[in-house]
Amino acid sequence: MGHLLIFALILVSSAFAIDPPQLPSLGIAFIALVALVSAATIALATMVGQALQSPSITAWSKNELRQVIAGTILAVLIWSTVMGSSTIISTLFLQEGVPDLPSLGAVALDDHIEYMESLYIKVTDAYQTIGLFQGLGYFASLGGFWIYAGQGATPYFGLSILLGPLSTAANNLTMQILTFRLIQVFCEYLAATIPTFVLPIALAFRIFPFTRKMGNTLIALCLGAMFVFPLSLMFVNEFWHATDWIYKEDISNIEFTADDMDLGEGFMDGVFNTVEFVCGNEVSRVFLTLGEIIWSLIFAAIAAISCLAGYAACFVAYFQLFFWSLWPLILTFLQIALAGTILIIFNVNLAAGAPEGFNVVPEYLFPAVTEATGFSIVSIFMIIMITFAGTKSISAAIGGEYILYGISRFM
Repeated sequence: MGHLLIFALILVSSAFAIDPPQLPSLGIAFIALVALVSAATIALATMVGQALQSPSITAWSKNELRQVIAGTILAVLIWSTVMGSSTIISTLFLQEGVPDLPSLGAVALDDHIEYMESLYIKVTDAYQTIGLFQGLGYFASLGGFWIYAGQGATPYFGLSILLGPLSTAANNLTMQILTFRLIQVFCEYLAATIPTFVLPIALAFRIFPFTRKMGNTLIALCLGAMFVFPLSLMFVNEFWHATDWIYKEDISNIEFTADDMDLGEGFMDGVFNTVEFVCGNEVSRVFLTLGEIIWSLIFAAIAAISCLAGYAACFVAYFQLFFWSLWPLILTFLQIALAGTILIIFNVNLAAGAPEGFNVVPEYLFPAVTEATGFSIVSIFMIIMITFAGTKSISAAIGGEYILYGISRFM
C-alpha cells in the first residue's frame, strides 16, 4: 500500500513537467461521487451476503456502511477546514497577496533569505576587493645608459589568505539561499496541488472500503503539508526575530568595496590616480595607441616638407630617425618621469603595511556568515522535526500508517 501511495504522489508531481501543468481540479462533488459508489458497493455486498446466507459478508457490509458514513462525515469536516482556512488566510492577508497557509509559510522565510542574500553580496564585494589588492605589484626604476636604480614589491600579497574563507562563505551562503528558496517553491507546489487534487483523492480513499488505511495516511500527509509544515516555517520566522544576533546590526552598517573600506589611501591612492591619468587622459591614450609607426609617418610627413624636391628621400630618412632614435628616447623619458613620480611623490614606504580597513573582514564578516549558517542549520532541523513529528501523529490519530516510509528515517 505504501508503494501505491508513493506512485500516486509521483504521478501528481509528473503533472508539473508539462507546461502549463495539466492537473484536474477535484472537489466535494468528486468526494460525494466516491461516497455513492462506496454505498452502492456495500449495498451490493449486502445483497450477495443475504443471497448466499453468509453472516460474515453481511456483518462486513454493516461495518463498512458505518465506516463509509463516518468517513463521509470526516471528509466533509476536513474539506471544510482546509477550504475555510484558505478563505480566512486570503481575507486576512489580502493586501499582502497571501492566498493560503502554505503561501503564508513561504512569506515567513523572506526576512532570513533577504539577510543571507545581503551577506552574500558583502562576501562577493570583499572577495573582489581583496583579490584586487593581493594581486597588485609594482616596480619603478630610474636609470641612464648602463646604470639604473629600482624598487618593487607586492605589498598586499599576504591578503590572499582571506580568499579561501571568503570562497567557503560564499558557497555556504549559496547552499542556504538555494535551500530556503526551494522550500518557498515547494510551498507554492503544495498550495497548487493538495487542496484541489491530492486532498480530494485522499478523502475518497478514506471513504472507499478497500483503501481506507492508505486514505488515512494520505490525509495525514496532506494535513501535515497544509498546516504543520507552514506552521513550522512561521515558527522559524519567530525564531529568527527572537534570536539575539551578535553581528547582524554591526554588519548592516559595513560595506566591503574598496571605497567603503577606506582603502586606496597613501601609496595605493597615488598609484590609482597615476594609472587613471595615464590611461584615462585622452592625449596620452591617443599618443600610446597610435604607436611608433603612425607617429613616425606623421613626423616624417611634416618634417620632409622642408626638403621640397627631395621630399621622398627626406620622408624615408625622417621616418627612420623617429622610428629608431626619437621614439625610444620619448618612451624612456616617460618611463623615468612616471617612475620618479611614483617613487618620490607617493612614497613607496607607505605600501609596506596593509590598511586597517581589511580588519573588518575577519572581525565582522566571517562571524556574521557563521552566525547565519548556524541559524540556517538549526532552522532546517526544526522544520524537519516539527513537520515529520506532526504528520506521523496525525496519521496515527486518524488510523493511518505510523511508520511512514522515507519519513521515519528522519526521526
